[in-house]
Amino acid sequence: MILTPYGQIPSSAFRNALRTLITLGVLLAFSEIAQAGVLFFNSDLAFDAAVDLADYPFLGREDFEGSTLTAPGNANINDPLTQGVPNGFYPSGLTQPMRVQTNTLNASPTVPSPGSIMLLVPAGSRNSVSDVVVPASSAVSFDWLMLEPRIKAVGLNPIILHEGGLAELKVYNQSNQLLGSFQTLADAAATNFVGVLATGTDRIGRINFLGLSGFGRAAGDNADLYFPEPSTAVMVAVAIALGGLNCRRRNPR
Repeated sequence: MILTPYGQIPSSAFRNALRTLITLGVLLAFSEIAQAGVLFFNSDLAFDAAVDLADYPFLGREDFEGSTLTAPGNANINDPLTQGVPNGFYPSGLTQPMRVQTNTLNASPTVPSPGSIMLLVPAGSRNSVSDVVVPASSAVSFDWLMLEPRIKAVGLNPIILHEGGLAELKVYNQSNQLLGSFQTLADAAATNFVGVLATGTDRIGRINFLGLSGFGRAAGDNADLYFPEPSTAVMVAVAIALGGLNCRRRNPR
């Protein structure tokens, strides 16, 4: 048993709480950019290590490969494309709890603002190595909306077709509050990686993609989704540990 200002707690719970606090420090060390409410990673190895340390289960991957369209053709599809909802060349819609759609507000995507059409590009077309869905115009940006409210982390490959370019990602929580933004190189071969991990009580509600150079029409591929399943005991232990630290800070010996 461990004695705290709030009484005795099992030593195992205290160790779990300490491990959680240490994990937070490790996540900050791994991240490329830490902003209030979100961590960004440009290394898939660092991102994988972070979600493993945080003990976030893997929900699934949306790779947009449910399309029946083949190269060399491209096709416009209706906006939006949603999990389980048939849409043109996607007879079953997306496989994961997501909705993808254009945002007519372009560089100021303060709220979702879908347009009317998107562009489906199959593997082998426009230098793409896999099926991708991107904006049909460079005058709009692109939103991924998370339909599962528990999403805590997303790993992805940023996409700009043809010769690639620079993309900006903006991450919003479930209340549509901006958590942070990150600029990254993007190309059609999915050679770049961005990992996003929400901190604190925030959950990821929306990721917006904006092309800043090159062909524009930025989007993403291979969305790996993670969500937390913390035990009540660990959460209580963390609260107790933090309370004890705050108490000692207010009353130094």
